[in-house]
Amino acid sequence: MNKVNYAWMYLLLLTFTGCSMFATAPIDTFNKQVAAFEISYGVLLDKANLYKKEGRFTPEAKLKMDEAIKTTELTLNAVHAAMVIGDITSAGTQLGMASKALELIRAGLVEAEDK
Repeated sequence: MNKVNYAWMYLLLLTFTGCSMFATAPIDTFNKQVAAFEISYGVLLDKANLYKKEGRFTPEAKLKMDEAIKTTELTLNAVHAAMVIGDITSAGTQLGMASKALELIRAGLVEAEDK
């Protein structure tokens, strides 16, 4: 029986797998993060508008919600502006700030759900 040495196949497989890590552009991943953020923001914005119409927010909770929504919109616009000029680092920073504002919206909605 002939013994086949598969070591070179494993080496080739590991080489291709290792090189494939560098094939994905970081902007693609960042674009996916921005798209996921926009979807989450859209869902939460619809829910916040519904709760406003139903009167679930107290006047001060409504002001906090409006401020959080405005902050999220402004930082999301800054993300898009940074992406247009190609400054991914700044866009990532702005997306982090927008995520914090989105957390405030979520917290306000959870508080309104309890009522």
